[in-house]
Amino acid sequence: MECLVIGLGVFGKSIALNLAKEGISVTGIDTSEKALQEIAPYLKEGLKLDVTIEDNLKLLGIEKFDIIFVCIGVNMQASLVTTWILKNLGAQKIIARSNSEIHSKLLEKLGADRVITPEIEMGKKIALEVTTNFESFFELSEELIMVKIPVFKELIKKSIKELNIRKKYNINIIAIEKNTIQVTKDEDKFKKVDIKIPEPEDILENYDILYLLGKKQSIKRFMNDYS
Repeated sequence: MECLVIGLGVFGKSIALNLAKEGISVTGIDTSEKALQEIAPYLKEGLKLDVTIEDNLKLLGIEKFDIIFVCIGVNMQASLVTTWILKNLGAQKIIARSNSEIHSKLLEKLGADRVITPEIEMGKKIALEVTTNFESFFELSEELIMVKIPVFKELIKKSIKELNIRKKYNINIIAIEKNTIQVTKDEDKFKKVDIKIPEPEDILENYDILYLLGKKQSIKRFMNDYS
């Protein structure tokens, strides 16, 4: 896979670094020589270019990149112009950074396949983290969420069938992480992890982790009832 990251600020640099760590070939573009030098070891190629000039992008062969990330932050006009040019040059997939709702709508109209608003998304994530006991979560929509939570004391030694969470709360347990603590003669502890699809007869035990799928309010209600 080959990716192009345009704009190597904090967000763009993070995208490029993490792609490179996954073994992806990354080409980076920025107008700052300093930004390019900071991430040079991780790039297949680093280019100092004005991406709002169509001829500059034509030379790259835009169609060869599997995904192009437009990570231009402050300059909304440059972000929009670049997205429009990339789409016209036959970009396969464009993921663009947005700073506002109107910016997002314009990027979508200009052909961005996915729009990310890091500050807004992180704000929502942190707010949900501090108002719940969710260990980690993934939003599928405004209402639907997948969460990972530890088994509460009140649930230990009860079966999936006995709890009947699906009927009571309209929540699905999609997986159980079975964690077993083993103690050696030297009292060193080892955690054995096994993730499995739950069966009705499965008994919940201490150290288990539940993966739940349902509406936010339903999961919050379930947690309030048992935590």
